[in-house]
Order: sequence, then structure tokens, then C-alpha cells
Amino acid sequence: MNVQKLVLTVLCTMTGAFVFSNAPALAATNNAYQSQFKPAFTSGGLAVSSSGEVYLVDAEHQVVYEFGPSGTGTPLAEFKASATSEKSFDTETNGNIAVNSSGDLYVIGASHTVVDEFNPNGTALLAEFNGNKTAGEYFYAEGIAVNTKGDVYVADLAQEVVDEFSPPATGKSEPIPLGEFNGLKTAGGSFSPRAIAVNASGDV
Repeated sequence: MNVQKLVLTVLCTMTGAFVFSNAPALAATNNAYQSQFKPAFTSGGLAVSSSGEVYLVDAEHQVVYEFGPSGTGTPLAEFKASATSEKSFDTETNGNIAVNSSGDLYVIGASHTVVDEFNPNGTALLAEFNGNKTAGEYFYAEGIAVNTKGDVYVADLAQEVVDEFSPPATGKSEPIPLGEFNGLKTAGGSFSPRAIAVNASGDV
């Protein structure tokens, strides 16, 4: 990640707003965006792909916008909550969106009980899943991440675990559960996961 992306990431995370440094490319993006969208953009989440694309959740318009690594002012793609069953995204949780190496985008729904998967250009909703791992056991998603193989990790506050799933098939089918991480529960402690990250080696 270059300095411009780092500044963008830090500012969005700290302020919850779509803020740019005075770097020319980012300033140009800000000006173009503010002239295109009214009211002003309010960030509800952020992710960066392995190839440098920046994904921002627009809390006001319930859309995720994809911007190129160079800071171009025109979004490369739009991912709309109106295409999902809930019609709205979670815009308050840190780590509420993730993107895999193929460009598929995962977004937590507003109820925290559904994860939506979009294709790379935002033209199709590939899957929706609610973590039905066993009969009657559903997740309350507080964070999401993907590894290099495309496996999906969900910080599940309801079951107090981190769930790992294989990539869901198309057609809104359920993913295949691969495992659970229960933190300190094995030692008699408590575990309330509210964010998650996975590295290139698959460590969670």
C-alpha cells in the first residue's frame, strides 16, 4: 500500500468520513466525487484489494463504490444494497466488507445475520448466506475477512466464535462450514469477536 492509500485508510477509519489528503490524485478524486454525489459522502466501511483497489461503503446511499489504485474520481464499480434481500448494508461495524483475490465483494447486511457476495463489477449478487452451520444455529456477523483461497471468515458474536466457510456457490446457497475458532473459551474464558483479519499464511 502506498502513502496515499495509507492516509486514506487511516483517515476513513479514524473519522468515519470520506476524507483525502492534499495529494493531487486524492484531492482530484474528492472534488470529482463531491460534485457527482449529493449529499456529501459518509463512509460506512473500507477495504483494499490485493491489487490496490479501494472499496468504500456510502452510508447515505447504501452503495459500495470501487475506486482504482490511482485515485481516479470515477468509481470503477457500484455494489448496491437494493439488490440484496435486506436492501441495506451494515454501515457501523469496523471490518464490515472484504474482497477476495478474484474481486468478489462480501458485505455484511444491516441485520448482521446475512453476508452478501457480489461479482467483481457489481452487476450480480452471487450469494447470500446466514451461517446456518447446524440446525437453528445462525451467526451475528461483527466482522468479515477472506483468505487467499477465497475462504470466508466471520466474527460471530451470537455463537462467540469465528466461523470459517468455503466460498458459497452461486444462487444464494449456503457455504460449507470448514471450522470454528473459539478463542479463550477452551481455557474457561469468554470470547466476543468483533473484528477479524487473516494473513497470507491463513493465520487468523
